Amino acid sequence: ALIQGLGDQFIGREEDAKIAVLALVTKQHAVFIGEPGTAKSALLGTLATAVNGTYFQYLLNKYTIPSELLGEFDPAHFQKTGKLQREISGMLPTANIAFVDEIYKANSETLNALLNVTNERIFMDAGNKRIKVPLYSMFAASNELPQDDDLQAFHDRLFYKHFVRPINPDRIESAILKTVTNPKPVIKNTVTLKDIDDLNQEIWDYLRTHVNSIANNVAVVVKMLKKEGVTISDRTAVGAKNFPFVTAAYSYLFDIPDFKKTAMTVAKYVLHDFEDQRDAYDRALDQMVPPELRAAMEFMDNASEARRAGDFKKAKEEALKVVQKLKEVVSNGGEKGKFDLYRNDLKELGDRASKLIKNINKVIDSVEDEIPA
Repeated sequence: ALIQGLGDQFIGREEDAKIAVLALVTKQHAVFIGEPGTAKSALLGTLATAVNGTYFQYLLNKYTIPSELLGEFDPAHFQKTGKLQREISGMLPTANIAFVDEIYKANSETLNALLNVTNERIFMDAGNKRIKVPLYSMFAASNELPQDDDLQAFHDRLFYKHFVRPINPDRIESAILKTVTNPKPVIKNTVTLKDIDDLNQEIWDYLRTHVNSIANNVAVVVKMLKKEGVTISDRTAVGAKNFPFVTAAYSYLFDIPDFKKTAMTVAKYVLHDFEDQRDAYDRALDQMVPPELRAAMEFMDNASEARRAGDFKKAKEEALKVVQKLKEVVSNGGEKGKFDLYRNDLKELGDRASKLIKNINKVIDSVEDEIPA
């Protein structure tokens, strides 16, 4: 519901919505990086306010001090006890969901103060008093990559790193209509913290059920990425809450049973610096899945997503693209065995596309039959 709600409000931002919701349900932090005007702040802020929990939002700059995020010291408490204590009510240490804009304009002192809060979910008050932080996810946005070592160190600890692109020109008209008719995006159906907890547990159960297959396919993807020169840390690759869990989450949420495909899809969102490694990532992707098959898979995903959203016209168009792409593969004679390992995948895609087209035609025929002549 969240993904569809964000997609409805932010035309052409379906991928961005997927990653934001993925971060939320996996209880990880995410940074969205992109040029100004790509709706990063609007989308993340809309998602954060759709969660029925405590929310903290702040716009950082180079003069921001830790107290602006963590709370000022309470003078009354000091006068009474002689001890320093921050007033944290309504501040980041009490938030379930946080949105921090212009994250890399902050100074190193402020970002260092955030490390325990974001990574350990612990806030160290004055006198080394440990306070458990109820933070599920912190979303951050930036127009630029971190420029110095201190900022880079913080960047490394944000699990999801998503690069936001301008809207596809084909979607501009629809986006204009949406922004004019609905200038203040709001998701009507809110999500409770219990909803997130329950879904998170379902994903853990799904991971445990399919652990052998997920472990095998994640290992294959990591090996191929490293072979092509992509940097991926052991913490990211092996940590149960990291690459394996995100692979399971993406598969579960978007109903994609192909774990190799899923692992390769989510890899670009968890890599240390994807933009600098894009060429190597693309080479690894071509090694594992031929581009023609990958295109057909993407068309099928688009068709299924459009079908779930009730957009039958787009669903049929995308499904027909699948059929056309498969015909091209067959007409080229399989390019000397290039697709031998993928014959089952080709057949499955063809069957799924044909079935979807058939079902859509049935729906259209039934609607037309009900229309008076």
